[in-house]
Amino acid sequence: MKLDESCISDPKSEISDWTESDWRFRISDLRCRIRPISRFCVVLLAVCLLAAPAFATDLRVTDVGNSVVLLHEVFVDYGAFTNDRETEGIRVQQGEAVVVAMWTNIETLTITGKDESGTAPRLKVEVVPRSGAKISATLVSKGRMKLSGKTDLGDYSIDLEKVRIIAPVHTNGQPVRRQ
Repeated sequence: MKLDESCISDPKSEISDWTESDWRFRISDLRCRIRPISRFCVVLLAVCLLAAPAFATDLRVTDVGNSVVLLHEVFVDYGAFTNDRETEGIRVQQGEAVVVAMWTNIETLTITGKDESGTAPRLKVEVVPRSGAKISATLVSKGRMKLSGKTDLGDYSIDLEKVRIIAPVHTNGQPVRRQ
């Protein structure tokens, strides 16, 4: 194969001169160039997916008996027969809307009692956001409604109706995120 001005000006003539072995070489060369990129993408995707739970906010949980526990790798389990977990916050109802109150936006969440005016009783909460005024809402009543995670002693799980206060742990104005 010659690399001269005629090949550059007319690429079809260069391709038509390729033999079958040239095609195989060029395809295998292309595979070698693409493979490292695709491996890198797969590794990067895996790191991102596996790192997400490692940066969860820690919570200080006070129960109705005034026991305080520091909770890591937190999730709220809403599933009754399915796997329905909320890891980034807690579902609250404001009027007819459902909102996921993100742990990173909450200073404290206090369960103040039960609202039994509707067909299904709901837990009333007062949310103090990191900025703004106190917000009254109710917890979404669905499934197990358990707050779960890990403590220094092991796995932890508590019914939300037995919780009094949930406070994300903050330092220097930012939530503490475990690695």
